[in-house]
Amino acid sequence: MERRLDFMWVEVGGVCNLRCAHCYSDSGPGVERTRDLAIQTILARLGEAHELGLRAIQFIGGEPLSYPYLAEAIRAAVTRGLDVEVFTNATLLDEWWLDLLERERIRLACSVYSSDPLVHDRITNHHGSHESTMAAIRAAARRGIRTRIAVIEVDQNMGTTGDTVGWLRAQGFAEVRVDRRRKVGRGRDCQPDATNDDPLDGLCGRCHLSRLALTPFGVFPCVFARSHKVGEPSDSLHDVLDGSQLREFSAAMERRCDQGNNANCGPDACPPDSSGCSPDVPCSPDNTCGPDEGWPCGPDSKFVSASAMRDDRNDRTHAVLGIS
Repeated sequence: MERRLDFMWVEVGGVCNLRCAHCYSDSGPGVERTRDLAIQTILARLGEAHELGLRAIQFIGGEPLSYPYLAEAIRAAVTRGLDVEVFTNATLLDEWWLDLLERERIRLACSVYSSDPLVHDRITNHHGSHESTMAAIRAAARRGIRTRIAVIEVDQNMGTTGDTVGWLRAQGFAEVRVDRRRKVGRGRDCQPDATNDDPLDGLCGRCHLSRLALTPFGVFPCVFARSHKVGEPSDSLHDVLDGSQLREFSAAMERRCDQGNNANCGPDACPPDSSGCSPDVPCSPDNTCGPDEGWPCGPDSKFVSASAMRDDRNDRTHAVLGIS
């Protein structure tokens, strides 16, 4: 019997106007557009996923709002009746995007590291990111756009996440949670752990059940399970779900849970909604690769400003959708 697919992450690319030191996908301003998923690939896999019973989808990056064809992908998902969420740093969230998200009833998710702008900006390695993110999600809230927020505990905000949660809830954001770090992507380089190099460590134990992550580098059981490719972006999802690679991964995860090696193996450990583990940038490894002062691991000479990236996205998106 063919497996069912309930939830899918779509990692559209690695371009981002921020460069979080703990980014699970190694995204940043210097990443080339050649790392983007082709829109034709997204639409083809989306059609197959719908046939397999897909109910919900999350677009991530990189910064998904910088992807030139995100609006087209969102509308294709909405047309199929899917629950759609965009995980974004929100710094590119302008009125054009707010109009679209409100009209199409799209959910937002983002990360706020601290109530202190200096702490947040040190983690994102971009001065002013806290102000931009907060202004954008407040604007979204005023429009009634459902927004959930992850507060990830890393070195720079250690011991203050509870205060940040309270600060956000006092402003009316009800869906706020604290999450743990993951040793994936740049975070593995920032904080190597010679005592534990198990690629399954840190996974929730449920990522092989009814969900997949479509990325430019392949199809994975989860965005954090990047060492276990189960297919290529060009592969049919019917074949991926019925393939030997996913079966082998599932068997390995089941053995791990049976042996008690993963405390997160409960039946609701990683649901694709506001309460589970989320594939956001800060739901990833600890940021320990720079000094506490200044702007550690900051953008290099290839840095792209938010306004320039937004103009580029608008031009491309409007051309695709025929909007003047």
